[in-house]
Amino acid sequence: MNERFFYNVAELAAMCGLSRQQIYNHIAIGDISVVHSGRKKLIRVAEAERFADSLPGEDRGALVS
Repeated sequence: MNERFFYNVAELAAMCGLSRQQIYNHIAIGDISVVHSGRKKLIRVAEAERFADSLPGEDRGALVS
């Protein structure tokens, strides 16, 4: 699996300005779909962008390519 098409949880959290726990909570309730690679949870770039666009306020669209 080629990871350059994915973000890990820590990268997504840093880019969105959320904590890793908040990202894991969004994964748990189904707001973010993930791909499991061993013990890692990977988020597709398109999914990460969709999630960032759905954030309210100043966090909205915080992902930078």
